[in-house]
Amino acid sequence: MRKAQFALILLVAAAGCGQPFGPQTLVDKPRFLAIRAEPPEIGLDSQFVNLDLLVATPSGEADVQQCTWAACIVNLGWAAGQIDCPGKNSLVFSNTCHGARLDVEELVDWLSGLDWSDLGPPGNSEQLSDLMGQQLPLFVGVEVEIGGTSLRGIKRLRINIDGDEPNGNPSLVGIEVMEGPAPGELVSSGDQLRLRPLVAEGSSQAFTDPDTGEPRQEDMLFSWFSNAGEFEERRTILDTDSHGNPLDVNTWHLTPKWSSPGPVWVWVVVRDGRWGCDWTSIGFTLKQD
Repeated sequence: MRKAQFALILLVAAAGCGQPFGPQTLVDKPRFLAIRAEPPEIGLDSQFVNLDLLVATPSGEADVQQCTWAACIVNLGWAAGQIDCPGKNSLVFSNTCHGARLDVEELVDWLSGLDWSDLGPPGNSEQLSDLMGQQLPLFVGVEVEIGGTSLRGIKRLRINIDGDEPNGNPSLVGIEVMEGPAPGELVSSGDQLRLRPLVAEGSSQAFTDPDTGEPRQEDMLFSWFSNAGEFEERRTILDTDSHGNPLDVNTWHLTPKWSSPGPVWVWVVVRDGRWGCDWTSIGFTLKQD
């Protein structure tokens, strides 16, 4: 009897609460969306890695001015919230928000002087080489200050010492509106727009799987965000289903609950599964009903 009473209480409580939080794709406060490294892999002849970031706010892309960039070795068993980067044992290398630059020679000197006791110390240069490449848990992290709020983002970097063709970043060249108003035009609460990310030719690279030695093709995974409405899918992929229907297309619902009049934005971030990344956005104006 008591079990049934508790079940009824939980059911009524759930019905009364409704959806307390916005969709996971909703930018209703400053959000850190992505870090891009160019190149995304550090090769033997690399001199610098150039870094950029994407922070979105309810009013559009943030023009962040206060940043601290650092390189870190991270225990891969940690959860994201446990990673302190920038932190006590990191290499702080820049305070430039956009166009930060990591000097590879400085990075190598820092790595060579690290205490590796927590990760299993490489006893000699050969062991260090074995630890590098795919296995070295090297990350870059950045802390930004925006509107009195501190945000952090992290990104993994691979050191390519195998002589393989280095990975490049994919390139997003736009977002196609397949159904609905064109970018820049007025949209209304309740509208539904079908959107498709446009990837430059050659963005998906062929590579050799380091675990199996088999040839593979990169996947293009798209993450969707907006300051209004909600998406049918949080993520889409550059592929087709068994009927030939594209799996990268998404539907954006301008649901009244999560939409307010004014400029509205859609951001898409693409990742290739090998730490390559890019992003783009389009904007509209949501008219007053």
